[in-house]
Amino acid sequence: MNRFPMVLALVTALVVSAATAIDITPASAASAVQYGVGSTSLASPSTGGRYLYVATTGTDSYKQYSRVPCLRDPSSRPPYQDACPEPTASAPLRTVQAAVRSAHAGDVIVVRSGTYAEAIGWGIERGTSARPIVLQAAPGERVQISGTLIMTSPDYWTVQGIRFVHNAAVQKDGQAVVLVSGGVGWTFRNNEVTGSTGVANLLVNATTTSGTTSALRAAAPRDFEIAGNCIHDNRATGTQGTDHNIYLMSSIYSTGGVIERNLIAGAPRGSNIKAAGSTPSTANGSPRNVSIRYNTMLAAASGLTIGLKAQGVVAQRNVIALPAGSGPYDGAVKTYQLATPAKNAATDSLLSGYARPVSEDYGVSAHLFTARNNTKTVFSYTGSIANCTARASSATVLANYGQYAG
Repeated sequence: MNRFPMVLALVTALVVSAATAIDITPASAASAVQYGVGSTSLASPSTGGRYLYVATTGTDSYKQYSRVPCLRDPSSRPPYQDACPEPTASAPLRTVQAAVRSAHAGDVIVVRSGTYAEAIGWGIERGTSARPIVLQAAPGERVQISGTLIMTSPDYWTVQGIRFVHNAAVQKDGQAVVLVSGGVGWTFRNNEVTGSTGVANLLVNATTTSGTTSALRAAAPRDFEIAGNCIHDNRATGTQGTDHNIYLMSSIYSTGGVIERNLIAGAPRGSNIKAAGSTPSTANGSPRNVSIRYNTMLAAASGLTIGLKAQGVVAQRNVIALPAGSGPYDGAVKTYQLATPAKNAATDSLLSGYARPVSEDYGVSAHLFTARNNTKTVFSYTGSIANCTARASSATVLANYGQYAG
């Protein structure tokens, strides 16, 4: 997990932590890893950790009479160990949720190719900085969760290389496809999230919005990373400005978030990234100290919205282009009743196609928000948003802005 300072200065270097690679035989040699979707290496368990394998051909084991997935705790459940074998490559579990629920600090969950129609993420154990937990697709294999991922306090979890697709049979309309609440040091990397019919494809918030100051600080996400993903096509039809690709409501007690090198596209009823509470009455849901850099954001009413009590939200070296569904107050960068505009910034980015490249609230934050050195030019791309292959046509743009730059 990378660590990034909580400052407003321009940061141009990309630091990537690499998983330790070991050999694994893909289920299909023909499968390919697209940008933002898939794993190219296998993480190593921490000391005392293990691999937990999942495959569509596997079998889940449950504690007798209770339907609770087998957990790794022989001291508390010695009678059930023979019925709860370790989920190895040759004897995998059948559902991702069984593995997620069974994982302990230091474990690596390896999901083999296939489609898994399920809701996953509830009942997780927290990892630690020394013993993180990894949920990943097997290298070179295409894994799809047709349903939802909901994680509460996923301390030091990494979710990598998986395609998450909205499934009305698994989750209600209006929910996010991926919801992460709270948690320290978590990473969401090289995944695809698509098809939301609600407020967001990916929603980040705090585990609670009430209580003492210390409780609220503990509830807020800290030092998280959303990187290298393909997040696209929010298909909701709500009120203009309400349906987004990434909705960052991590709260004024959050710190140290990074959103970088993602392809984010298709939110005609909202923003590709909204960094704000939902309404003035919930302004404390607004994020603090987030770096949003080197992303490509296309085909939304607004590219980036920063609002309410957000502070330390700094956008740089992004492509924000090709608006879709925009209204008179939308923009490539939009402020929304921003209480302290001077404590946020959008700099050194490419803003293209918007009638209002920077749309500020009149009488609230006009001319106070920092927007400098932004390039305004025509933008086009090759490839496909739906296939996560979209990239700038111009070599100059590729070298300087968006997910491939630098």
